[in-house]
Order: sequence, then C-alpha cells, then structure tokens
Amino acid sequence: MIGWGHTWWMAAVVALLLFADEPAAADSWTVTQKATIGSPTILAQGDNQGSTQAINAIMLGDGGTVVKATQTVEVAGGLTLSQAGGSGSRQAGNLVEAGTITEALQTLSAGATTIVQTTAGDDNWQALNMANATGGGGGIGSIGQTATVESLNFALAGGEGNRQAGNLVTGSSAGSSITQTLTCSGTVTYADNYVIAGVNNLQAGNAVFGGTNVASVTQAFTANGVEVTAPPEIDGANNIKAANYLETGHGSPDP
Repeated sequence: MIGWGHTWWMAAVVALLLFADEPAAADSWTVTQKATIGSPTILAQGDNQGSTQAINAIMLGDGGTVVKATQTVEVAGGLTLSQAGGSGSRQAGNLVEAGTITEALQTLSAGATTIVQTTAGDDNWQALNMANATGGGGGIGSIGQTATVESLNFALAGGEGNRQAGNLVTGSSAGSSITQTLTCSGTVTYADNYVIAGVNNLQAGNAVFGGTNVASVTQAFTANGVEVTAPPEIDGANNIKAANYLETGHGSPDP
C-alpha cells in the first residue's frame, strides 16, 4: 500500500514507479528516472514480507547489470517513509538493485522528512537513496548519493537487523568508489519508539555495508542540529546511531 499526501499527481508519477514482483531477466541497462512531486508525500508499508516500495526504482536479478542509473526525486513538501512490521522489506525515494551496479547517481530533495518503523519488524531497510548489489553479482563500481532535506527524523520500533539512512549502500566491494552527502538545514533526530527489544539496528545519515578492500568511501553529513533520544529502559544490543557509518568484512546480502 502507498499512502500519498495528495493524490492528484499520482497519474503523472506512476509511470516512474517500478514495483516489480519478479526480478528482471539478466541484462544490462542504462536508465534515467526523475519524479517531481508538488505536494507532501507518504510511502506506507503494512505488515509485509519482502516487499519493495520506492518513487524511482530499478530492480534487476542477481545476474543483471546496471551500466548507469541516474535517479532524481524532488518533493516540494514533506516526505515520509513508514513501515509497520513484517520482514525483509525495502523502502526508498530512489532505489537501484542488481547483481552488478557499474555506476549510479541518486539525488533527492524534500522538506521535513521522516523515516519511521511504527511496529517492530526484522531486516527492513529504509533510505532516501538506496543502492543494493545482490547475490553473486559483480558488486558495485561507482555510486554517488545526495540527499537534501529541511529536517530528518529517524524512529524505530524495535526488531532486529533494521536499517534507516539518508543514503544507504549495501554490497560494496573491492574497487567500489562511493560518495554520500546528506545535508539537513534543520535538525536530525534519532529516536527509539520501543522500551523492550531491538538488536543490531542502524540509524545513520550515510551508511555503507560491504566487503573488504573498498577502494574509496567519502561520507559528508551536515545538519543545523542533532538530537538523540532513547527511552530509559531498553533491552537490546548492538544498536547504532551515527552521522556516517562504514561496515566492511561482509559479503553482499540478498535483500
């Protein structure tokens, strides 16, 4: 399900949305996508399993190659990404996913922005810009991600292995060159909505996960203010809140 702040522009935008139930066949693609939205926008997922929701999306199978992707989202008002439980779902403004991503440029701008999980789930990822190299493909070449917002509020409801980020890259490998920039003219807030549970969850302005020997990672986080809030009684472990986050030594997990 997608909940929109207003619906009058849906017909104009729907052509730019790719919600693929099945991955595309192995192939190579050069794709340009742009969505310009003149009103507040809400993407809302329910208690789903393995669902994908995005404004711009490129989804190929593990053997597919994105030669070059250029994705742009411009939202005149606020933007909300909301998930409610389930597991293994992905939600993004710009999403590119393939076995090999040779080059991708992702840009998003919006007003007040919220990335929230209202019910505890597992392995759910949300980001304004998201690039995932999947399966046993060739991994990632060059990625450039830029997100510009008026404010940014992260909120988690527990669960395990969840990721929330302004810019998110998963599956980086040797030779990858990644540049991530998050600019917030207001405040970035990191909040927990749970009292019990919550393990291995991440909230970050910029985040990169991948293998060893990544060639180059540049992460830039700019905000007018930062607030970190948490309830006094959290029974959890290994939860991370960061402006910029890099984790290496892992393979390329299947989303």
